[in-house]
Amino acid sequence: MRINDALSGVLMYHKPPYSDTYIVNHLRVDYSYPYIFDYLTHEFAKIAAGDNIPRLNFEMDLGIEGLKRHKIALRPVECSNNSS
Repeated sequence: MRINDALSGVLMYHKPPYSDTYIVNHLRVDYSYPYIFDYLTHEFAKIAAGDNIPRLNFEMDLGIEGLKRHKIALRPVECSNNSS
């Protein structure tokens, strides 16, 4: 994602064979823009919906408490208690 010609967000993902899920491997944003993480996530979800992909998997939280709280706030369909 570019804002004023500057790279402001990157999202890398893949779709495993025979799956109805996009797996997000990396998401990086310039937090000087308020809500940019949420915006990029929402825009990616619209792309997935257009591709008839009903699920997004944002992989692990790496044990980072703030990241874990944010991912839970996204209201996952399936949530493992083994997220560390």
